[in-house]
Amino acid sequence: MEEHIVRRVGRRVMRLQGVESGVVSYFHLDDTWDYAEGEVLGIQVDRRWTLGGTQHLSGDVVRSRVDVDLLHVEPRPLEEQEGNLYAFQTLPIDTVLSRLVDDAADHIRLGRFEEAADLLHRVLDAEPSCIDAYNHLGLLAERDGLHRRALRYYRLAFLIGTRSLPSTLPGPLPWSFPSNRPFLRASHGYGLELWRVGKSTPATEVLTHLLDLDEGDPFGARTLLDDIEAGMTPWAQAVV
Repeated sequence: MEEHIVRRVGRRVMRLQGVESGVVSYFHLDDTWDYAEGEVLGIQVDRRWTLGGTQHLSGDVVRSRVDVDLLHVEPRPLEEQEGNLYAFQTLPIDTVLSRLVDDAADHIRLGRFEEAADLLHRVLDAEPSCIDAYNHLGLLAERDGLHRRALRYYRLAFLIGTRSLPSTLPGPLPWSFPSNRPFLRASHGYGLELWRVGKSTPATEVLTHLLDLDEGDPFGARTLLDDIEAGMTPWAQAVV
């Protein structure tokens, strides 16, 4: 079995990068839509060939996992703001990435989904740990009804953000600070998709934690928690 990081998912083909070798290859599979960029796939290769100087593979996916270390995620320090509030530190590259993700969000609002996905993939090619790129790919999957795939994107975004949190939060991380928004979006999307795939207990834990981060509740987490407790059918809420 070989392990590869998923770099881009397309129709019936995925661009991969070998965990050990670093070699880029293209994996051919009848159904790729359950997988997401940033995941690590264990593949039992049954055929390997070269075309135009590029390696191609076929075989079976034996397992999938998430390893944030392989995405080279550097934890972001929390900076104290006025009123005992906190925000993730902002780096210069964040301004560039945020502008590109905002452009992708505009494409989504205008119904240009392929253009949005292409732009988000380009962001991840440049920065594989960009939380908001995963968030918006999750949103695209959600709009297409691909909830298992959406869950995978939001999970990655959530785990990347969680890596920067201390074991005990020093204070709230409110939506009012732009640097907090990607992680708050990830927490909301992850909790909602957990509920939608039938995992109510983990969904409750994630959404309760979201309220701890920002009790102002910009995503309506309290309503979601009430609906989960009442056993209601999951509903959709898309936030671009």
